[in-house]
Amino acid sequence: MKFIITESQYRTLLSEQRKPKAIEGCSVFTNMNDREFCKTVENEISENLSEYSPLMENLLKKYFSSNDKISEIQMEHLNNESDIVIGGFDMIEEVVNLISVNCPQAEQVANKLKNQWLSKYNIYFKDGLGKYHLLNRLDTNYTAMAVLITFYYEDLLEQVRTWTSRKITPSKLFVRDWILHFFDSKIPLIDPRKDWRSDLTKSQEELKKTPSPVTIFNKVLNPQEFEIEESYYHRDFMKALEQVRNKGFKTEDLFEKMLKENGIVYKRYGYDYSFVDMVLGIDFLIKQTRRGSDYWVPVQVKSSFKELYNLVDMFKCTKVIKPELTKIDGKDDFKIGDIRGFNEYFCEEHNYCRKDDRRKVYASPSIDYFASKEGQI
Repeated sequence: MKFIITESQYRTLLSEQRKPKAIEGCSVFTNMNDREFCKTVENEISENLSEYSPLMENLLKKYFSSNDKISEIQMEHLNNESDIVIGGFDMIEEVVNLISVNCPQAEQVANKLKNQWLSKYNIYFKDGLGKYHLLNRLDTNYTAMAVLITFYYEDLLEQVRTWTSRKITPSKLFVRDWILHFFDSKIPLIDPRKDWRSDLTKSQEELKKTPSPVTIFNKVLNPQEFEIEESYYHRDFMKALEQVRNKGFKTEDLFEKMLKENGIVYKRYGYDYSFVDMVLGIDFLIKQTRRGSDYWVPVQVKSSFKELYNLVDMFKCTKVIKPELTKIDGKDDFKIGDIRGFNEYFCEEHNYCRKDDRRKVYASPSIDYFASKEGQI
């Protein structure tokens, strides 16, 4: 298929291609006022993600139930009879059986979490080929949500910035109201401009009326057509979704690499739309032996201090491991509880590391994790 474009469109295309590739999150906004607003939205949502996630999912449901939805992306309502749910719940049952020795209440807690998940997060997005779509991550991706909301308000932000004499509008004073208005237009929109009505030049007007929030998806989910003027909305939004996803995978890849290097037996469950990860909050299981009996320890890996441990704690296991990505001596490593460093925790403090198939490095007999304060959850 051939496309005919004007000279101005050609220049726009060239300028888009010349932009640096390493753009992350709110940095897609070159306007400092937009970027500051986006970062403030990101902080607000990250700190209250449990409040905003269902609101975002409801907004997605509303959009994909409308006549204006993008046909290339499909929304499937899930229930107990959906193939993807049956397969996912079977995997959860397998994990529950493995951790039951270490987590006696695993089955009871897992059943509760499954019911909660189906009642709250029961939609699945897929592309034109029926495959997983990154949109499934939007309700928990506070960075992509912040980019989306900033796109929605960009005209109003320009209107506000034009009035203020400050380079950056203090977004934190009104950002929560604007977020809530985004999800519910019945909530009044605070105008952060002070005394604008008394301006003698009469250059200012009422804030522009905001359209229905679902219309923003027509900007960011546009079909893969040659639409030069709006292509960056789709590109930057999808990039925000993908970068956060890849950051999580990169962290889990590093953790898995260290497990392999030290001969630690494990199972990984961190991947796109993993029910074990989504419903149970478990990224890995690590095999451990105590007094001749094997048991499996749940692991939830954290790549950012903004991420909260919540689901994995509900199991009240005798032992659980929660590694947090950090820098040690200039290198990526993991902080686990009060212990800084993967090798210090797994090889020096606890008997996980295996030098070869015959010899294993054991911790000092005086160290009993199960009797320690750290082991009492």
